[in-house]
Amino acid sequence: MDTEFLLGITECLVSTALYGSAFVPIKPFFFGDGVYSLQIRSVAVLVLGICVTCVRGSFHFYPVVMIGGAFWTIANLIVLPCIGELGLAVTVLLYSFTNCLTNWVTGYYGLFWTKARPPTTVWLNYIGLVFLLIGGLLIAFIRSPPKKAKATVSNSSSIQTIVPSKTIDSAEFEDKQPETTSAVNKHGARRLIAIAFALLAGFFYGENVTPVVHVQDHPDLYPDAPQDGLSYCLSHYMGIFLTASLIFFVYSIAKKNKPFVSAELTVPSFLSGLIWGTAQTLFIVATKNLSQSVCGPIGAILPGCIASCWSLFYFKEINGTRSIVMLILSISVTALGATCIAVSKNL
Repeated sequence: MDTEFLLGITECLVSTALYGSAFVPIKPFFFGDGVYSLQIRSVAVLVLGICVTCVRGSFHFYPVVMIGGAFWTIANLIVLPCIGELGLAVTVLLYSFTNCLTNWVTGYYGLFWTKARPPTTVWLNYIGLVFLLIGGLLIAFIRSPPKKAKATVSNSSSIQTIVPSKTIDSAEFEDKQPETTSAVNKHGARRLIAIAFALLAGFFYGENVTPVVHVQDHPDLYPDAPQDGLSYCLSHYMGIFLTASLIFFVYSIAKKNKPFVSAELTVPSFLSGLIWGTAQTLFIVATKNLSQSVCGPIGAILPGCIASCWSLFYFKEINGTRSIVMLILSISVTALGATCIAVSKNL
């Protein structure tokens, strides 16, 4: 294994650890519809992109790369409501599935005007992909305790306060039945919509680095385009900032100039943006060193394992022997799949 390969693997693993930790700073806070948090994170990402450009001392800007930033922003926006409707585990499973497939197919077959980069050992690559998908499916069996309702009826005083001391007759009960059935139907429709949007988000996540690969693969169209990934950070992050700003502007108009804004969410969101921006910077470089077919599936699946570890050991969201066993099993299978895909390039 050459130095470039080992460096790429290291960059990819560090970036996935940061990806899985990106939402940790904002998780303890109520982020509403997520638009304000997205705007602050986009500012942090742009600041990081400017710093990277200044440190390197070279300026490169490609408008086509901004499309990748727009893809990420759209995915990040539509994922938050999905988490509220489906829960974190199911949402991550759904978008990781399409993210993984999108990265693998794009890199393997050279879609969207990129060069095909099949691995040296094809069968091992396929085996690794299967393990990754199995590991992702196992995450669905991990159960978190249900959220507590704002108004609880767990003790007698609460029951006396919330429920009047009278008997509900059968007529009143029957009147409530159509509303209950309607609520169930609405919940089912919302769930289907959330599933569709989570799958769509995975596509946008999977293609957010593709414009960078496109520029690097076409020296005939971009004769001065550098091959190092860091040269494209500013273009990519500018796309994120402009798209998030446009979304926030339209959102503010739709809210009649009364958008959801939380002061206590500002610093955590900025820190979250810095963590993600660092992860994305490393991932862009790793994609060049490893290829999208190798780096993509790893970056699509492993962050979910990292996020699960945060839920288990820090936020204490996962409990029960069965859920913990499934978590360990899913991480083990996913790590095995990621290793197979990584090694398949040069073996």
